[in-house]
Amino acid sequence: MTDAEVARRVGISERRYSFYVTGDREPDLSTSIEIADVLQVTADELLRERAGVKLSEDEKLQAKIRSSIALLPLDQLRLLSETTSVFAHHAKKYGRGGY
Repeated sequence: MTDAEVARRVGISERRYSFYVTGDREPDLSTSIEIADVLQVTADELLRERAGVKLSEDEKLQAKIRSSIALLPLDQLRLLSETTSVFAHHAKKYGRGGY
């Protein structure tokens, strides 16, 4: 997605968004949340990247899952909940990598 597309989806000018991208200005909290939603990451992940804090692969995947959950309808959330419960039970019984 281009910077122009992100700016359009957030509802701000491309110029204003470019200031955020270059670090010349910092967005307020609500704008940060909007940007994170558009980029399909959590606000935490977005802010950590801006601060130069590296996320582990686990943290990146968990953040991606959390941001995707917000887009799912209730029936798919139920299915996802049941599926993750099965995975968690299996991981507890056989260890994290034992499939």
